[in-house]
Amino acid sequence: MWVRLLSVTILLLGLMLLFCNPPAPPPGPENAFVALEFKSSTGKITKDTLIDSTGKLVKICMIHNLTQYIDSSILKISKGTDFNEVHPLRAFKGQYDTTDYPVVFSAPGSYTVIFISYIEGKPTVLNGTITILGKQVMQNQKPALSVPKVIQTRVGQELTIPVSATDPDSNQQVTITVTKKPGNATFSANQLKWTPAAADTGSDTVIFTATDNGSPALTATDSCIIVVIALWKTDSLMVTFNSNGGSTVVSIMVAYGGSVLEPAAPTKARFSFAGWYSNQALTTPFDFSTTITAARTLYAKWNPVYNIVYLANGGSGLVPVDNNEYTSGQLVTVLGKPTGLTRQNYDFTGWNTASDGTGTNRLAGSTFQIGSKSDTLYANWKASLPVITAQPVSVNPYPFDSISFSVAADGIGLSYQWYKDSAIIPTATSAAFAKQKVTYSDSGFYHCIVSNSSGSTKSSLVKLAIRTTVKDADSNEYAIVVIGDQVWTAENLRTTRFNDGTSIPMVNDSAVWTNLTTPGYCFYYFTTSVNEQRKWGALYNWYTVNTGKLAPAGWHVSTDDDWETVEWYMFEHNLNWENSGFAALLGGSCGGESYGQGEFGFWWCFKGIEADPPSNAWARLLRSTTEKTSRILVSSYIGYSIRLVKN
Repeated sequence: MWVRLLSVTILLLGLMLLFCNPPAPPPGPENAFVALEFKSSTGKITKDTLIDSTGKLVKICMIHNLTQYIDSSILKISKGTDFNEVHPLRAFKGQYDTTDYPVVFSAPGSYTVIFISYIEGKPTVLNGTITILGKQVMQNQKPALSVPKVIQTRVGQELTIPVSATDPDSNQQVTITVTKKPGNATFSANQLKWTPAAADTGSDTVIFTATDNGSPALTATDSCIIVVIALWKTDSLMVTFNSNGGSTVVSIMVAYGGSVLEPAAPTKARFSFAGWYSNQALTTPFDFSTTITAARTLYAKWNPVYNIVYLANGGSGLVPVDNNEYTSGQLVTVLGKPTGLTRQNYDFTGWNTASDGTGTNRLAGSTFQIGSKSDTLYANWKASLPVITAQPVSVNPYPFDSISFSVAADGIGLSYQWYKDSAIIPTATSAAFAKQKVTYSDSGFYHCIVSNSSGSTKSSLVKLAIRTTVKDADSNEYAIVVIGDQVWTAENLRTTRFNDGTSIPMVNDSAVWTNLTTPGYCFYYFTTSVNEQRKWGALYNWYTVNTGKLAPAGWHVSTDDDWETVEWYMFEHNLNWENSGFAALLGGSCGGESYGQGEFGFWWCFKGIEADPPSNAWARLLRSTTEKTSRILVSSYIGYSIRLVKN
């Protein structure tokens, strides 16, 4: 074996000159590209197609990447022969440029968008379609007239007929006119006034017309029949009905000495009809069998009614509807919760008279007496027990790796507490628990308890198991050892494949070894003993090491700095190659002939920038008679051992 030593000065100078890797080349034109997007009047961004309406501002977004390679771009918008716009781009604001082209389309239809960009003279064509819809027009609607159908009066008695009209179109006004009326009748301020004469005895029809100011103007007509009774006619008497704020009840003519038929009961919102009374004070109920000998007025009596209203109180879905009308003191049966009434992360517990749950509880099926007002019952909700939707997952890191566990949970007012081996971790009170640089003392079982006001839910038990071995590309397992802040393999490498799966050539010919300039490996004295191979590991030439493909992911072939660090740590802590757990196996070398197993250990190591010429490389030498390694520069074809260090 030949060992060429260099002076410390030359080594330091080579290290300083060659430490930095050359910068990566800039991206070329093959990385240049363009893109086309559309932005609607509402700000929504789409690709390929856009749908909007007339009169709205839309934007066409042209995106250019690596503009130094883009000569120019052209945007074309067309719709047959009706619309044609061209927008060229010859200058850009930066290496990455986005240009928005605003357009307002006045006519509906389908517009074709073509975006052409020339990248070093080669066109790139992108296409899209913009569909413009016409604005919707509200449908004009007719007004609605409100006119009494039949009304009775007497000769010489002034009659007033109020008329009103509404229009479903809230922005339109309505004018009411009379298109047919008695000759001496007047119409003003939406009221018809008329005092009939004896000649008007009988009936007459008045026709009203309501006209709105829409485009076009729409009309509606309605009529009222006026029955005029002669004064001298004494055999018929008028019975009128005062509904006291209820719906109108038409007066009835009754023959003298006869009785009046009871009309249909009127209605009044929030009240229940209690009958007709003879006096305005509502103390004497009227008997409809009474003989009528004079005109009279009957008065409606009303009792207030109350309702029960159910509210979801933060929930969603249909609430029960009680259509009953109750009077004071009447018994109410509480309705149940419909299936579709829910509230996310809450459980239904019944109804309550207060929205915050501090009132009286009302359970479905129970009864209570209603008071002198309507009642509102609010859905009463209790926060659901936390539901863990994503469980933590066990991890198997190497020493000094960073790890994290996390849970996801549904619920209200959630709090989190993590535990290790059933012991609380005081600072771990969020959904995620992370730890930097784990050590073997962190190994164990972890879980999280998620709590709220309704109780707590425990997550799955997960394991943090810190690895004690590492596998190579052949799935060989190597014991690992922690020394200070470093993690080393405690065995020499013996893989026969690179980490990309390709095989490393095995060279068992001594003559071939000395001429190798490509990767190769062998075992000491070309042994085929599996036990010997496992104990001492394989011997690799520098060309194999220099591929950078020997170590599994997250690991690397030991560097010169790694060796400096581990030796300094062992020196400071009174350790050696054996009691530190390093197990320095002196595997010898192969330089065509095998040499020194058990007496010398040689390990390749990166030293920043490797030796020049490439036929030489750095290694570490450990003799069986010393505790300190030496840095050596040797020929690259020689086969040495390999130790791995975690990144």
